[in-house]
Amino acid sequence: MLNKRGQGLGVETIILVILGVLVLIFVAFGFVTKWSFFSSWFSASNVDTRVNQCQAACGTSSVYGFCSQNRTLKADDLPQVNGKTVKEISGTCNYFATTESFSSYSITDCPGLCT
Repeated sequence: MLNKRGQGLGVETIILVILGVLVLIFVAFGFVTKWSFFSSWFSASNVDTRVNQCQAACGTSSVYGFCSQNRTLKADDLPQVNGKTVKEISGTCNYFATTESFSSYSITDCPGLCT
């Protein structure tokens, strides 16, 4: 029988340790930057969700839900704010429905609900 003492680490073990360290660095970097660095690789649009929420608020005559509750609209093609390109903007359903620059998102007005 061969004595395996003193042979050192195998190549597979070294590769696994390096991969483990790289994964740990990747996860730590993600948490430190709140994953914002990686968000450009994934679609962050929530337009359909906001349209459905605003339609539901209007359909149930929810004054607070349509007129007062702040919602964040996220899309890659939002109108510029103060000359700056933004990927998300907060506002009420009433704001998005009555502001001309958001008409392409099909958030419809709820007449007579907000006074």
